[in-house]
Amino acid sequence: MEPSTRGPVAQATVNSWQGKRRERGGRGDLGTEEKGGPREHPHFCPAPLGLVKLGVHCITGQKVAIKIVNREKLSESVLMKVEREIAILKLIEHPHVLKLHDVYENKKYLYLVLEHVSGGELFDYLVKKGRLTPKEARKFFRQIVSAL
Repeated sequence: MEPSTRGPVAQATVNSWQGKRRERGGRGDLGTEEKGGPREHPHFCPAPLGLVKLGVHCITGQKVAIKIVNREKLSESVLMKVEREIAILKLIEHPHVLKLHDVYENKKYLYLVLEHVSGGELFDYLVKKGRLTPKEARKFFRQIVSAL
């Protein structure tokens, strides 16, 4: 299954969100909607290591972000950093850190099912807004420090 920038990728869905890593064989099929996982939506954005797509859980309707990482395009050292990021995200539970719901993989891709946060990234907000008020800066600073 190739990540696509146009619409759903073969109706990609995942079975559950138990935070465990799953191996999928064949064409990289992630299951079917009937199994109750997230259904992929056509909205996407580029990410430094791959592609992030919007998903919706078929049963609950909960929105998720599906980060698709092409293993073949990563060096061994970068792949190790991604693996470390996954291990850390599995351990952390904090209101200001994205929750990792699940990880799926096949030979070519890693699929990270993450909490969906609307509003975009802080960096993009800062670039767009420019200078923050002291009150806004304190709010963001507290959130960042509390996550450390």
